[in-house]
Amino acid sequence: MEFLKKRKYLLRLIAALCGAALGVVIAQLPFSEKVDLSFLDLSQKHGLPQRDPGTVIVALDEKSFMVYGWPIGRELYAALIMTLHGAGAKKIGFDLFFTDRFESCQVSDDGKAALEENEEFLGQSAAASGAVLASFVVETIDGDPTQFPPTPPKALFDCHERDRATYLQELLPGVVKHAPPMAHVHTIPSTIDGVNRKIRPCRSLYDGCVVDLASVMTGVPLDPAACMEPVLIPFFRSYEQFPHLSMVDVLEKSEDEKGLAELAKIVKDKYVVIGATAQTLKDVGPTPLSDLDPLVVTHANRIEGILAGISIREFGQRTIFLVSAAAGLAVALVTGGSSLLLLFGALWAFFSFGAAFLLFKWYFIWIPVSALFLPAMFALFAAAGYVAWHNFLFNQMLSQAFDNYVSPEILSWLRETGGDALKSDSAERRDITILFSDIAGYTSMSNALDADTIMRSLRYYLDSMLVIAQKHNGYIDKINGDGLMILFGAPKRSDRHAEEAVTAGAEMQQQLLAMQEEWHRFTGRPLRIRVGVARGKVFVGNLGGTGHIEYTAIGRDVNLAARLESGSEIGGVLVSADCYEALTAKPPAWKRRVHLKGYDDDVIAYQLPPHHIVVADPARLLLTADGYAALKEKPAGRFVDVAGSDGIAQKLFEVDTTQFAAALPGGEDH
Repeated sequence: MEFLKKRKYLLRLIAALCGAALGVVIAQLPFSEKVDLSFLDLSQKHGLPQRDPGTVIVALDEKSFMVYGWPIGRELYAALIMTLHGAGAKKIGFDLFFTDRFESCQVSDDGKAALEENEEFLGQSAAASGAVLASFVVETIDGDPTQFPPTPPKALFDCHERDRATYLQELLPGVVKHAPPMAHVHTIPSTIDGVNRKIRPCRSLYDGCVVDLASVMTGVPLDPAACMEPVLIPFFRSYEQFPHLSMVDVLEKSEDEKGLAELAKIVKDKYVVIGATAQTLKDVGPTPLSDLDPLVVTHANRIEGILAGISIREFGQRTIFLVSAAAGLAVALVTGGSSLLLLFGALWAFFSFGAAFLLFKWYFIWIPVSALFLPAMFALFAAAGYVAWHNFLFNQMLSQAFDNYVSPEILSWLRETGGDALKSDSAERRDITILFSDIAGYTSMSNALDADTIMRSLRYYLDSMLVIAQKHNGYIDKINGDGLMILFGAPKRSDRHAEEAVTAGAEMQQQLLAMQEEWHRFTGRPLRIRVGVARGKVFVGNLGGTGHIEYTAIGRDVNLAARLESGSEIGGVLVSADCYEALTAKPPAWKRRVHLKGYDDDVIAYQLPPHHIVVADPARLLLTADGYAALKEKPAGRFVDVAGSDGIAQKLFEVDTTQFAAALPGGEDH
């Protein structure tokens, strides 16, 4: 028993381990990662604190390009810097690449001179105000990251090969020589859903590294050892939720004192990020707060996070896997039922999402929620599946045992009535038919045979009798050695219980003819049984007490059926008068007045004759002379000569079924 118990727990543990492993695999699939990222976006919408914005966005929108055309002149950017600086902006940063110098190779010498003059103006303005310009990082043919400035490649690319983007994109020479602050602005779109959530605080370049725009603008110190790793950007607002102005509006406000005063109210002591919002420039994309936003909001939100002292930390997925799997295995081992395991699995899923959200809200720690709930949940579900399967096999074993120990009718009755059928007070008075049978001479036979022969012979006999009883909806109430008590009409109700009982009794007697040879081989004796059948209102239901309850019937007519069995002719069926008269199709039988033990007066009953002494005749009940002589109580009638098929007359006894038989002593031991 102890071994089986340990084996059960070992198999449950193995099932839980397999479930946890499956959960780990599923947690790393793109679908699960997408769920994690969607939950992160939801957490950002509801988990980050609300605060007044410290950042303003100046947009290069459609209006700006309609007014100033494309490309916008360097002198206008310089004017924009000076206007914002004059209005009290704390720091100005550009989410722009000044690469349009090479948009056309058809530039005159005078045009080139004008470009260089405007570049000088932009460089001077940026250097004087501390405005941060974005650098443009690409990869060389060899795959090495590069950045300009300070040292440009000696051989600049040819104008016609500019669009191949295989070399460093040169920032304007006129700007470079004034060495304004520079930063990179490259966010990292997710490979799962394309949403821009991450940025590297600094990028490795051929001449060192360049820091991201928000870090340069706020002056946050970076850890050189960790700044190359991507970090999550906390998203407080979408573009529409940030204070924003068109470049046109800013420059127009610079034309008078009133406009500058209005501008100062918006940008004074604020971080101002200048970026393209027009979709034609394609500097837009999905963010956690919007399906399509100008990507300048990524830098504005990162600035907000730095100002609030909020940085989102990612928890290692491997650690989460271990925690989740360990929790699932622990619960799987200490929890018993499959329903509880399923419940704990569902609760763990709710706990995982709740814990992940609260960790983000309180500590700004993001954990992949699928890594937290899937291994544990699958471990619990797998353990529940094993327990359910184990219980199913156990129930199958019980069901098979019940098939042997309990009648199928009782099983059906239990299913139909549920718990009410198991109550000790569930008895009722019902009209049913009861059949008793036993083997004639069984006592003396059992004394003469060994136990093994007795058991094998009884099993052979009972197998056939029980099949017949169940065929006619009989419920096997008791098996007392060779004796059977069978109920018809209970527990399963039937309007034909009398017909079913009498038909079953007659068929049991008929079946003996086919069983004689095998029975004789077992016992060396012929097989003969008596059957008694009675109908009446009796109490049926559960009888017993604590520890043992059985379904049975008690009452006067139960006793009557038992007495009729003992009074029946061997090989025949003795049926009570009430039962026989209730039959729609009455089989051939003769009336008897039977003196039964416990009854003061004789009882009227109908005797169905033994099949082995009846000569078939549709119109007459004829018994063989030897059969008539074997009867312990002779029926009324007369001997007649009946011609056989060979023409020879045979003396048979014709029973008068209208007359009572004369009571004569006789009988064998039971």
